Amino acid sequence: MRILFSSENLLLTFLIFTNTNCAYFNTFYNAKQYFEEAENIRIEKDGKDIPITAIEKYGKAITNCKRVLEYYPESKHVVEATLLMAKSLYYKKDYEVAINNLTFVYDNGNDSEIEESRYWLALCKWKKGSVQASLNELNLLLDNGNLKKLQAKYHLSLANIHNEIGDEDLSLYHLQNAAKFSKGRNEKTTIYNRLAEMAFNRNDLQLAEDSYRNIISNSISKEN
Repeated sequence: MRILFSSENLLLTFLIFTNTNCAYFNTFYNAKQYFEEAENIRIEKDGKDIPITAIEKYGKAITNCKRVLEYYPESKHVVEATLLMAKSLYYKKDYEVAINNLTFVYDNGNDSEIEESRYWLALCKWKKGSVQASLNELNLLLDNGNLKKLQAKYHLSLANIHNEIGDEDLSLYHLQNAAKFSKGRNEKTTIYNRLAEMAFNRNDLQLAEDSYRNIISNSISKEN
């Protein structure tokens, strides 16, 4: 039996396909946008409690990621959406759920996604009290990782942990390297600000002066 497709049916099929793909694209795009906006707010308040506006945006990122996973489970971006959701959950201090999502990424992602999942799993371990396990994993990533975009984050996280446990020398070392590898101007300014304050308190005035000059060079804020 021949099946005939009218032009109306073909048009309807095309419109359904197009609308579905647009809805999917917009949902995932919105998730990424909310996450980036939250990150910008958080970075500006580095070292302080995450502002409620950033927390709300992380929540919106999570909501949109859940929609991607629920309505488009066969999408090629499922792993990426799961990773984005896990990072947002980390900043909302929902570490157990974040770990579950990161484990999925580790088991199903490509090499880059696997490496990034290891980084966030290390941070979750730190926040859950396994400090040495987190340090070990971060140092392994620093020595053997292939993602240049994460080098600054490895150093910055190590600086934070060493600062927390009272090892100022290592914290200062990793802050200097975090500043060196960082690409974003806001993040670089924030790191140099912390570096300058730490160096000044240690009476390392040359490092403090150099760091303040880097704040001036990188910041777009008149106040800075």
